[in-house]
Amino acid sequence: MMIENVFRELELLLSDMAFGGLRNVQPVTLRKLEELKQWLSELSMTEGVERIDRLIRSFHEYQSGSLPMERLASEFCALEFYEKHILANILRK
Repeated sequence: MMIENVFRELELLLSDMAFGGLRNVQPVTLRKLEELKQWLSELSMTEGVERIDRLIRSFHEYQSGSLPMERLASEFCALEFYEKHILANILRK
């Protein structure tokens, strides 16, 4: 899968998560994040892999009550910023 396609998929997934609410993220969404993480890993984009890992871990910690919503939102925003930055760089070329 091309880099742009992976990041377009990530963009759509993050948009769905934001509009649906971070409190309402379903397990299927986390599985989709895992799939995108595999694609990023194959593309050697370690920063993206690490950011997705942190977000998934944050979701599990939030659901168990050990992480506040603010921290989950911070991890979400960090991944979204990364995604926007990469897409902007790709489209600039």
